[in-house]
Amino acid sequence: MRRRAFGPGLRMLVDEGRVEAAMWREHLDSPSPHSRSALFMRYMPFARGVAHDEWHRIGGHGFEREDFGQMANEGLLQAIDRFDPTRAARFESYARHRIRGCILNGLAKASEASSLFSFRKRTERDRLRSLRTAAGPSMPALARLADLAVMVALGALLEAGAESEPDRIASDAPTAFETMAWNQLCGEVDKRIAQLPDNEAFVLDQHYRHGLQFQQIAILLGVSKGRVSQLHAQSLKKLRKYLSHQR
Repeated sequence: MRRRAFGPGLRMLVDEGRVEAAMWREHLDSPSPHSRSALFMRYMPFARGVAHDEWHRIGGHGFEREDFGQMANEGLLQAIDRFDPTRAARFESYARHRIRGCILNGLAKASEASSLFSFRKRTERDRLRSLRTAAGPSMPALARLADLAVMVALGALLEAGAESEPDRIASDAPTAFETMAWNQLCGEVDKRIAQLPDNEAFVLDQHYRHGLQFQQIAILLGVSKGRVSQLHAQSLKKLRKYLSHQR
């Protein structure tokens, strides 16, 4: 079967080079959290690939692969903010060196700090700090603990949904009913996230499904880390309220 030829207008929309150039032109002319976020999402798979290669090349040094991914995110953010698209160099070539440097610097700093938290521990600590502020101080202690446990569980569900196939659940031998129930729950969560305000949905998506830390999301949104923490707590609290009405 002959492939259908694209017209000039459609070619301009689907041609990768033109799309990339348009994104950089927008960011150069009017830099904003939106333009930075769009570029970050475009190049995230590339940064994760560099992190994967470095993890295998260096051998981990006691870090998990996820830690390398977080350091690569930092390097990618720096590369986007410092890259000059008017020069001849391709962004991937420029970013690769910066991402590798960020990983090596992160490893060097970690080796010097005996009490340094891993990225994973920092992420969990930030989540708990955020969720503690969402629990009403007037609630009884047991009720506050239960409320916190539910929101932590919601976060774990979002994270599990990003790491596994949507038709799988965490069970050695799931029954057809369990699989259906899991799919229905994931579908309902996705539906409710889509109803959240844009910034709240963005925080949940980037943190749980793409593994970004609060500080990295803050850079993308152009707000403080404390504001991201508030958005995180607000969004999970709303999600919990939505789902509590489901039967």
